[in-house]
Amino acid sequence: MSSEQDIERIVTTANRTDVSLYTVPFSVSTIDSAALNRIAPTHIEEVLRTIAGVSFHRGNGQEYLPALRSPVFSGAGACGSILTLENGIPLRAPGFCNINELFEAHTEVASTIEILKGPGSAHYGSNYVHGVINVITPAPHAVSNSIALDTGSFGFKRARWQHSSTLPKGALGIGASITKDSGYRDNESVDMEKLSLRYDAQFSSWETQTGLGYTRLDQQTAGFIEGFEAYRDEELSQTNANPEAFRNARALRVYSRLTRTFKKQDQLIITPYLRNQAMNFRLHFLPGIPFEFNEQDSVGVLSQYIRDLSDNITLRFGFDTDYTQGALRQEQFGVTEGSDFLQETVPEGLHYDYSVDALVAAPYAQIQWAFGKGAVQFGIRSEYTHYDYTNFLLPGRTRDDGTECGFDGCRYSRPPSGENSFTTTSPKLGANYQLSNTIQTFATLAFGHRAPQATELYRLQREQQVADLDSERIKSAEIGLRYTSKTIFAL
Repeated sequence: MSSEQDIERIVTTANRTDVSLYTVPFSVSTIDSAALNRIAPTHIEEVLRTIAGVSFHRGNGQEYLPALRSPVFSGAGACGSILTLENGIPLRAPGFCNINELFEAHTEVASTIEILKGPGSAHYGSNYVHGVINVITPAPHAVSNSIALDTGSFGFKRARWQHSSTLPKGALGIGASITKDSGYRDNESVDMEKLSLRYDAQFSSWETQTGLGYTRLDQQTAGFIEGFEAYRDEELSQTNANPEAFRNARALRVYSRLTRTFKKQDQLIITPYLRNQAMNFRLHFLPGIPFEFNEQDSVGVLSQYIRDLSDNITLRFGFDTDYTQGALRQEQFGVTEGSDFLQETVPEGLHYDYSVDALVAAPYAQIQWAFGKGAVQFGIRSEYTHYDYTNFLLPGRTRDDGTECGFDGCRYSRPPSGENSFTTTSPKLGANYQLSNTIQTFATLAFGHRAPQATELYRLQREQQVADLDSERIKSAEIGLRYTSKTIFAL
């Protein structure tokens, strides 16, 4: 296509490999390194707001409420409707999302952020309901040795360091950042450190990309101010009604993408990865302001085989699997302040203490037929999710010592140990056609899904004894038009 020859736009997230934007029959937006350097965001919300259809509502510190062609999500399980990645690896395991999880991605040194809108690709499964956000760190050959110092109002300071060096059989890129922000409110601050390593190499017939990402967050959180037009009062707006609130978190991810190209240009891509995450924070927005500690350890593999069946037909298929051991503990120290009802129904002590072993297995396939100025693409993905839940406390609505709460029972309810399984199938159909050198049209009919999150199934309240939940599903139909020139890109 002549427009591709004149202006090439490459995207990675759509098919997990570099492909031309003009072969993708759904909406993809990119934020490149020039835009990232120009904005120099102190929070990822500052760059995502530049994309149509994306509306992240920033909270205090590193917190936010997401929206991507959707309502603004909040509450248990809401984070499971948008899939977040770093270098194509999900930041969190299926079933263990966190509403603020994008702070774990190293956006401070990212080369590109890609956003898929709607469930248009068969390459992604659970949590791919409203879209995908993929933060991509730079390849070592694209890293220039540099040190950057950023300062801002209210005590914001950040240092960034990037370095690359040539090693036997390949190159190593390093990115590190340290952020300190005292904020404009009392008893509020953010201390955050991030490290990214990427080693690209050639071993025999295998191309390898091995990466490591680490994030540590120490945040003193400020709660919402209250009162009609309270924000207009400059002195009141700088107060913090929840000086006890905090969020401490760490996240480690290690992966290796192994790519082999065969004689007929068939390509095999295998990506094993490991994740370790832990978070400790105060639930200052709940009665009794309890503490929560959660952690997850994951191992998984993403795979893809690409084969050209003919000059104009390409088949992609693979199998993804993820195994996670997760745990959550919620505990309250001290008597709940407030009415007799709150003091009686929200007791001190342990509210939840459980573990969940989760297994996800997903085969998928996608075939694309190119003809003349257009192409048709069909994909399908089937996904099986299994949870094995163990409750370490007495089941039901009692206190942790087994005594009953007044007013018909305690607020928090614990289901007995058990297992839950979910199976979903998501087909996708799309087509694109080049109307002229600068105009392309595309259309997609797709289905997305997500299995319930562990907190939705096992963190029950009041009369709930069992969460009778099924997978969330979405049907999406999209028609789009792309116009491209040498100075304007419209997606």
